[in-house]
Formats: sequence, structure tokens, C-alpha cells
Amino acid sequence: MKRNKCRGSIHNNVGVRCLRRSLNFVSVLVIGIASLACTWVKPIDGAADIVVVEFPAPPACTRLGTTTVSTRSRVGLINRHSKKVQEELIQLAKNEAAKVDANTIAPVAQATPEGSRDYHLLDCP
Repeated sequence: MKRNKCRGSIHNNVGVRCLRRSLNFVSVLVIGIASLACTWVKPIDGAADIVVVEFPAPPACTRLGTTTVSTRSRVGLINRHSKKVQEELIQLAKNEAAKVDANTIAPVAQATPEGSRDYHLLDCP
């Protein structure tokens, strides 16, 4: 049976190596957990002015198109918080709306567990 070099060692070099290995592991773990809170989607010019309405859209609106947006719902083996995923999906849809000069988006259906959702891109008065 192999003896774990990090346990019960009185040799100084082995202890330092074990401490460094432990610190590296903790650093990677902290960075990984912190990245779950990060927003990966940045708004483009004009996206902040896009309005989100419930489906069906008001009758006075003209549909300019439809887009399917997606983001990561999992990071490795860890599920991301559903609210964060929803926020990113909305921001992605707003970005797409800004590209076609739409001023409103309306979700067509619920988001999938994999992190995608369809939106209508609308021009509303």
C-alpha cells in the first residue's frame, strides 16, 4: 500500500510541496466557484433601450423576426442559478434585437433546461 507523502511527514521539503499542492487546489476551486457568479454576456449599443413584453405581443407591434439564444446552464458538473441563466438569455435577445433595430422582445416559450429560448423581435410604437 502506498503511503501518502503529505500525511505525517516530518521532512520539510515534502511538507512545503504538500502545502503548495493544497493551495493550488483551493485557488482553482475558489476561481471556479467565483466564475459561476460572473455574467458572460455584455450588452451592445442600443440593447439597454429594448423592452421585454410577455407573449403574445401587443397587436400594434410589427414582428421583425425571431431569434433563438442560448447560454451555458451548467459549468462543468455544476448547474448555474436559473435566474442568472434567464438574465443572460434576455440580454442575448436584447443584443439580437438591437442588431435589427427592434425595440421590443417577447419570449415565445419557456427556456429549455439546456439554456436556450426563442424570442420574437418586434417594432412597437
